[in-house]
Amino acid sequence: MMKVEVCVNGLMRLDCVGFSMDYAAHDTGIPRLGCKPHVHNAGEIMLAGEGSSVILAEGKVVRLTAPYFIFIPEETLHEQINDYPAPYSRYCISLSKSYLDGESVKFPHEFLAFGLTHDEYARLEAIARLMNGFFSDTVEKRFPEGDLSEEQKETLAKERLRYLMSLFLCELSPIVSNHTNRDMTPRRLGYIPEVCSFISENYSSSMNIDTLSREFFISRTKLTRDFRAALGMSVSDYITAVRINRSKIFLDENRSVAETALLCGFSSSSHYIGVFAKLTGRTPAEFRKRQR
Repeated sequence: MMKVEVCVNGLMRLDCVGFSMDYAAHDTGIPRLGCKPHVHNAGEIMLAGEGSSVILAEGKVVRLTAPYFIFIPEETLHEQINDYPAPYSRYCISLSKSYLDGESVKFPHEFLAFGLTHDEYARLEAIARLMNGFFSDTVEKRFPEGDLSEEQKETLAKERLRYLMSLFLCELSPIVSNHTNRDMTPRRLGYIPEVCSFISENYSSSMNIDTLSREFFISRTKLTRDFRAALGMSVSDYITAVRINRSKIFLDENRSVAETALLCGFSSSSHYIGVFAKLTGRTPAEFRKRQR
């Protein structure tokens, strides 16, 4: 059975101010395929400045090209598949439900995903950069004043961070209101999320475009055309990306490369190793070593 990873996001900082954040950037030399299926113990805001991604959450599938915004509610199973080898960068902000509930700016507790204009991204990124810098700085950099006690520094740090987050949410609120929360797949392509769900549930079995066209009573040509129109990638590339993402879970469970290849529907270990290295920039063994 596939293990669903529960990610604990910055608990110490969440306990202190109700949220935490980090910034990550991956260039073409350090490819990142995406994240495996997982849930968080807090809500998660993703503010992406580079890259294109497919996001699956709450039975929806969304294709976005940066700049874009995502909100994943806490305890929501989701997965992200990034284009390779395009650069990818994002800010990730984790917010506790109690923090969001206590904010004067009300934020919807539902899955949100939409593209941003460059102006919208610039306004949000400016505040996110300040917050991330504040989290990253040492106490000495935050408070060069030498006459403050540790308690005063802690109190001032909380006040500054909460002010910046309130400012971020105030800037974000009208942007959210101007975007509809909906699956970005056009109505005529509305069956594509079902195809994606089927692939996610049956990735270990033999599967290709012909298998799927029979399963959904759709011609091979129509499925190929509609899938690319909805997600900007081929069916076979999507199947491969899902299998590689799933394989990371089995590698984390210390299963052998041969067993992982079999569990994820690859024809052989050598085929699996070659595909994994092409999409992630390292072999399965190297990936597992870096995870430890």
